[in-house]
Amino acid sequence: MSYLSLLQGTILLTLGRKVFWLFVGVLGYSAGLQIASQTFAADTSQMLAIMFGIIAAALAVFLKKIMIALAGFAAGALVTSSLLAILDQNLGGISSLLIILGGIIGIGLMIGIFDWAVIILSSLYGAGVVVGEFSLNNTVAIAAFIVLSLIGISIQGKFLRQED
Repeated sequence: MSYLSLLQGTILLTLGRKVFWLFVGVLGYSAGLQIASQTFAADTSQMLAIMFGIIAAALAVFLKKIMIALAGFAAGALVTSSLLAILDQNLGGISSLLIILGGIIGIGLMIGIFDWAVIILSSLYGAGVVVGEFSLNNTVAIAAFIVLSLIGISIQGKFLRQED
């Protein structure tokens, strides 16, 4: 169990919208790690993933509209990938298609309903990170994922309503 991952997941679960740049940076790191780990050694993969994360966070600050779409795709794809992992499903080529479809749905959510999309996607991703840190059977993992996601959405939704 990685306490850093638990902290990261908890922050995204509860504060993802408030720290959009961090959400995008974590997505950049996660996507970079998945891509780099398939090609490079572990040390190089970590360094490249950190660079992806820093670049993504910086772009989120300076090029927000472009990063909204990219973050939506990355979040949707990573949430779908996490769900497939939680469900312990490897559907071959269909998995890749589902991950791409999840990314496209994430773009639509981010563009259409930005605040709620960030709340939902960061809560889902944060819940996936937290649940992924524990060795749970599928039923418990799915239940924990759903409960944590709903808690995160509720907490962030309350923050959003307080700002209005």
